Amino acid sequence: MRIKTGEYMDVTKAVATMQGGSLAEFLRENPDQGILLGIIIVLIFAVAFLAWCACVGKWQKRAAALEHERCIQLCELSNECFFQYDIKKDRICFSGYGAQKLGYEPRIDHASSLLEQAEWDKTPETGMIRYLTEVKEDSQELRARLLRGETRWYQITKKLVVDEKNRPVYVVGKITDIQQLMEEKERWADKARKDGLTGLYHPTASRDFIQNYLDGRGNKGAFLIIDIDHFKGVNDRLGHLAGDQVLMGITQILQQIFRKDDIIGRLGGDEFLVFLTGVRDRKIVEKKCRLLCKKVKEYTEREHNEKISVSIGAACVSSGMHYDRVYKAADNALYVVKERGRDGYEIVGL
Repeated sequence: MRIKTGEYMDVTKAVATMQGGSLAEFLRENPDQGILLGIIIVLIFAVAFLAWCACVGKWQKRAAALEHERCIQLCELSNECFFQYDIKKDRICFSGYGAQKLGYEPRIDHASSLLEQAEWDKTPETGMIRYLTEVKEDSQELRARLLRGETRWYQITKKLVVDEKNRPVYVVGKITDIQQLMEEKERWADKARKDGLTGLYHPTASRDFIQNYLDGRGNKGAFLIIDIDHFKGVNDRLGHLAGDQVLMGITQILQQIFRKDDIIGRLGGDEFLVFLTGVRDRKIVEKKCRLLCKKVKEYTEREHNEKISVSIGAACVSSGMHYDRVYKAADNALYVVKERGRDGYEIVGL
């Protein structure tokens, strides 16, 4: 409705008249002016309401942006990343900072097709994308291979969002980087498996590692028991501190002679064990035994002015054997060496 200039003057006059009389009297005398005045008042309230709604909307957007930024900062501080998998659209969305840490784009479309193309995700190590697209609620520790090829440990917790018919629509959850925690856990576990003095595996850990290896199909190896000859006399003559030094010195010799893949342990007291993985050739075992006997004598004479010798019992074995049988065979071979006067080795085959 357009308001003419004359009407505007009438309204102004009406307002002035209302100041001197009652509103009711004015409306009775000027019904048209009353309608116009009501429209103006409604328009004023409408404009005020719209302005208020705009302010509230702006405030809500700002609050949402601050909340989003707060979540991102919290994720950064806590090594967490939130994700959402849209099942129908086959789309994964990550929180911005989390996507950067994982090496992904913030949004991955056609995630299922990515799995078919990615050779890295078909390895025994589970791919991150494969796990996130599984439509189920779950929480587990996962050693995942990322797109850039790096492998890390994550704690992943997933929940399902369903529609009114209880059909899954989204998979949502969080991904927590626990690489540091798992490394620390492994360090403590490794420490618990090792002898306090020498740092070699203690008997129980050695037994477990060797049995696991023997349980593998087609595996072969050689089991050695090494005994320091007359070690009690060494302690009596040189003292227990020097005796500990001899043990640590022989430990270093073992680590130098044998490979990282070989299992080296301390059985206790003056006895050590070595399991050579992938070796069954008697000549190789003989060479290692001769070198060990020689190196121990050279070391003890140089460092302690005593020629200390060792006796070695060895058994060449193959997969499928039990640790107790292998140990007994090597121990019997060691007994033969001691019966011959010590300072030597005996090798048997199983």
